[in-house]
Amino acid sequence: MRLNARSTNCLIAIAVSFILVGCANTGTERQAPSTVADSPEPGKGRVIFYRESKFAGGGVGFVIYEINKPPSGTDLGSGPQIGSLPNGSYFVYNATPGKHIFSGSTTMRPSTFYCWATVESNKTYYVHAKLWGGSIGVPSHPDLTVVDSQEGSTAIKNLRLVTLSR
Repeated sequence: MRLNARSTNCLIAIAVSFILVGCANTGTERQAPSTVADSPEPGKGRVIFYRESKFAGGGVGFVIYEINKPPSGTDLGSGPQIGSLPNGSYFVYNATPGKHIFSGSTTMRPSTFYCWATVESNKTYYVHAKLWGGSIGVPSHPDLTVVDSQEGSTAIKNLRLVTLSR
């Protein structure tokens, strides 16, 4: 099979697009290996969001928000961005006790998924962020799942801690 110049240029453009998506800045800074304290800030609960390292979808950015009001109908809710999860990373969020709605969104699609959690003072919670589905074999739909402490603490041992850029 012989490729003509137009086909070759198209393939090069697609490859460059994938590289640029993989290098997209999600507003985070990588830090040295984890030194996460064993307990949350006084009077708060600690929620650790993590994303395991996967080749498929590794270049897709993943952003976490805290929603101020429950989503309903076509209203997806809104709230501040609390962190971003590059491939193979985690971040720590100190939350006030009470009910919280967290949402995950990707830089590839505007779709949003939600996770409800009741946070108690002086407790630690783990939320696993992952991608599934998508087109052309690239997972792009976000999913947030609260997992048990043993699963979460084991998973973050091999991940990089990130914090929001200021």
